[in-house]
Amino acid sequence: METLLAILSVFSYYSRPALFAAACVVAVACALSWATRTRRVSPFTPLGRFARERIDPFLRPVEAPVLNAGGSPTTIPWWGLAAFIVLGILAQSLLGYVIGILDMTMRGLSSGPRGAVRAVVQLIFAILQIALMIRVLSSWFGSLARARWLRWTYTITEPLLAPLRQVVPSLGPFDITPLILYYLLQFVGAFIVRSI
Repeated sequence: METLLAILSVFSYYSRPALFAAACVVAVACALSWATRTRRVSPFTPLGRFARERIDPFLRPVEAPVLNAGGSPTTIPWWGLAAFIVLGILAQSLLGYVIGILDMTMRGLSSGPRGAVRAVVQLIFAILQIALMIRVLSSWFGSLARARWLRWTYTITEPLLAPLRQVVPSLGPFDITPLILYYLLQFVGAFIVRSI
């Protein structure tokens, strides 16, 4: 377990500059695609053909939602860059969260039976919070919300969200019960851990 934590810490340390370098490359590629789409670079030159053949296929997952929302086709590269940056930040945050959970679990398990019980309780609450975050983030993308490999998040969070939805009034199209549940899990988890 200690070696896994060390490997993840090293990976997290070196993945930040790697993600920044990748974001710079993606920014240049998106700028080239934008220049081709706005005809600042002719689509029939070798550079324009390269953009259409090699860069635009990577932007197709972003294209449909942008166009369906009424966006301009020329802004698709910038939306792709924004999606890359946001996903990179989320991946780094999730990795840091996992490293923190593993570190907390290791320290708890090495401090006797009481520490082991604390570690298990903290781990259960952390898994519930991660599932809640994944559920909310996947709901922002229609196809991800129905993905088979994400159903476990709905399975373990819906029994907690359903009673809250009956108590908390809706705010128009916004469902704030996941946010309330997230903070409730933090509060209850900290209270239980302190009482052990």
